[in-house]
Amino acid sequence: MSLCMVTFFATENEVSLIEDIEEVGYGELYNLDHTSQPATQQVEITYKTQTFLKALRIIQQVSKLIVHDSEPALLEYRARTEHGRRCLKKMKF
Repeated sequence: MSLCMVTFFATENEVSLIEDIEEVGYGELYNLDHTSQPATQQVEITYKTQTFLKALRIIQQVSKLIVHDSEPALLEYRARTEHGRRCLKKMKF
């Protein structure tokens, strides 16, 4: 199966996160934070990884990322409903 690769401008923190995802292979990463930095490093990544990084930029804090075959598969993050109740949301890639 051929993966669709895209060119993406990433921050230093995002590049190290991409490397961690590849290192984990199959497993989980916890407590991921997005820090505002300039996206100056051009990387070739899969569309799934690009979608994950864009979501992380919006969400800012991810409680858990499930990694499958060195690709982001599912992320979990804490949020609040419209009525102020705490919840755990999930996003599948």
